[in-house]
Amino acid sequence: MTLFRTLDEQLDVQTAGGKGYHLSCLASLKMPVPEALILDAASYSAWSAQIGSNDDESLKLDPDSALQLSKWLASFPPATRFAVRSSANLEDLGSAACAGQHDSVLNVKPENIPEAIVACYRSLKNDRAVAYRRQHGFDEESATMAVVIQRMIPAEVSGVAFAVNPVSGRLNETLIEANFGLGETVVGGEHATDTWLVKDGELISERRIGNKERVMLAAENGTRLIELPPGRAAMPCLSDAQILEIARISRQLMQKLQQPQDVEWVIQDDRLYLVQARPQTTLPARFTRHEAAERFPNPITPLTWSCVDAAFSESLEFSLHMMSIDLPTRPWFALRDHYVYGNQNAVELLAMKRPVRATTLQELEAEIPGLMRTFHWVSELPSLWQSNLDQFLLSLGALSSEIVDEYEIDQFRDYFARIQQAAVTYFRPNIAISMTQAFLVRTLEGVMILSTGDRSRARMLVQKLLSAASLKTGLVNRELQKLASRIQSSPSVKKVFDGGVPKLESLRSLDQDFYDALLEFINRHGHREVDFDFIHPTWGDDPEPVLAILGKLAESDNRTTGDSPQQAWQLRQQVLSSVPESLRSFLGTLVDLALRYTELDDAEHYHTTRLNPLIRRAALQFGRRLDLDEPADCFFLTLEEINAMSSLSLTDEQQLLIRKRKQDWLKAALREPPICFGPEEEEVNEEGDLSGIPGSPGTVEGEVYLVNGPQDFAGMPDSAILVARTTNPAWTPLFYSARGLITQFGGPLSHGAVTAREIGIPAVMSVAGCLQKLKNGMRVRLSGDRGHVTLCEE
Repeated sequence: MTLFRTLDEQLDVQTAGGKGYHLSCLASLKMPVPEALILDAASYSAWSAQIGSNDDESLKLDPDSALQLSKWLASFPPATRFAVRSSANLEDLGSAACAGQHDSVLNVKPENIPEAIVACYRSLKNDRAVAYRRQHGFDEESATMAVVIQRMIPAEVSGVAFAVNPVSGRLNETLIEANFGLGETVVGGEHATDTWLVKDGELISERRIGNKERVMLAAENGTRLIELPPGRAAMPCLSDAQILEIARISRQLMQKLQQPQDVEWVIQDDRLYLVQARPQTTLPARFTRHEAAERFPNPITPLTWSCVDAAFSESLEFSLHMMSIDLPTRPWFALRDHYVYGNQNAVELLAMKRPVRATTLQELEAEIPGLMRTFHWVSELPSLWQSNLDQFLLSLGALSSEIVDEYEIDQFRDYFARIQQAAVTYFRPNIAISMTQAFLVRTLEGVMILSTGDRSRARMLVQKLLSAASLKTGLVNRELQKLASRIQSSPSVKKVFDGGVPKLESLRSLDQDFYDALLEFINRHGHREVDFDFIHPTWGDDPEPVLAILGKLAESDNRTTGDSPQQAWQLRQQVLSSVPESLRSFLGTLVDLALRYTELDDAEHYHTTRLNPLIRRAALQFGRRLDLDEPADCFFLTLEEINAMSSLSLTDEQQLLIRKRKQDWLKAALREPPICFGPEEEEVNEEGDLSGIPGSPGTVEGEVYLVNGPQDFAGMPDSAILVARTTNPAWTPLFYSARGLITQFGGPLSHGAVTAREIGIPAVMSVAGCLQKLKNGMRVRLSGDRGHVTLCEE
């Protein structure tokens, strides 16, 4: 059996090393890759054992392997030279490039190839490679080496293309760097080069032409540096057509391989060759409010953020590891002026991960076995989450039984640490649940597109299928409706609600049964939050929002919700019958998993908010022990600052810091934060059409009403189109009198979209700048199917 592998074989990193594996991926995509053979990593193991026993470093190939290499070399003209490249199993990975740590030998004569292979082998254990692996936490014993033997292209121009600009992090920008001759003058970083920025693969937006005094060319056996004449040194080494070709092929690779690529290329006789590609391992974050605003719509206090930030970070790393995803950008969130911003690059790069690559149902059938192997964790994650939930609830029960009123500083520190530990442990798989839910929905939508041939219809079918999910949000809404119906059937209670929001205790004497049912509802769902920030009371600590919701619901006609379970089941059967019988089992499982994870995604948030009242009550007691003017002012300290305190006495400096942060937080609540922060902040254009994401089907026309928070609830007229930054369960009653919904943030699975579909009103989500472009009373036409909002002429 030969130790050589060809590029048309199915290879992996352990067999072919990082470089060899990625070259085989390029070849499978029909990219212009020079011919190559890969010496299996098993050969390195044999060589390593050989030198360990007798110090003989020469390469000894078995007869079959030696014959294959000889025949392959004989297929080229005698003057052909080869590049012999190291291909370690721990290089060119999504998490670590290991660029330049191992040796490669260029322009090698056929008879010198064994010597060049040994040079590659020896470089695996050089000091810099060992230090690099140690720094990245790799197991040194697992390091091994394959070798790529590739036809050498005597390049006229060589260079590197980053599919995504590694400096700005803008995903639509490609960075190209090049020089005349071989590429070592580019990757080595010691010589002048030319660079270009290309936007969207079509527009050269920036040019920097270097004075390229030296270039590297092929020699008789090896390479040589030569001086360029001044006139030629200042000339661009690429034409515009070549620049755009390189940019386009780099972006094609990014889409096909589902992650940005660092591509090494050469040009000879006006023909482009790709000689290497690896995932880009580091990209700067690009922070926006697009995703973060749904969960964090309002400014957040320092204590709350310091409590949740660690849990988010640990959950992200755990989730990415579980799902075998290399994400080249960090962090996930950032705080600016008390507003939370999300890393939009992370969101968009994750969205590239399309599990189904098939373009026909027949191709899909062939992919199914691989999908089941690759995504085994989809079936394992729910039980892990349930186990963590059980422990979480036990921990919260024990913590809530403690009386913290007289705790000293060390006891408060310990108490907050135990809350933090319970939160981090429970939340660890939760981002994986959200990511898996999105992945399943994208997969289901992709299958529906293959089945129907119509993207809009496919999206509508998926939304209808997912409407059968049994959500905690829907359960709470239905229980609120039942309580509202009891108000309508009790004249004495209805009269009190007609006069405004009553006090909870005032209802006891009017209708004991209603009062008991309401109290049971609050006890069951009292951890539901009005706002994410722990500084705000939950329904249990302040039931006034619940009473306000019930009053609003009691005024409405309690319109029926969306499709019945029977209708959802019938749709499921219709969808299954629309695909070949051989795919029905897979599609049925996919629908069931998408439903299961939609329920899990909702449930994990429902249970996560059980932290809110526990942290708030402990923090308020801590604030009282600090003798603050308002106990809630302790929320303007971070958890780290509390941990650094040695007593329950605040210094003058700490008191000033608390007052300043509180003042800044209150000011932040009065303004709309920029959509982006960083380099793109000034580029956001508030003009343009009002398009977004379809949230709930249907078309409606009417006057808009802007709701910035609960303070605007009472003023919303019946049959208005509700416009908001985002919504949460406290907004539910507004939906019953609204004709439609427009939100600035959120998607088809946000609270607003789910509730709109349940009630049966059209909704368009993620409409950028809608709160700035629309004013109360303006008339619009809303298409929930297409995701468009059109201003009506006066």
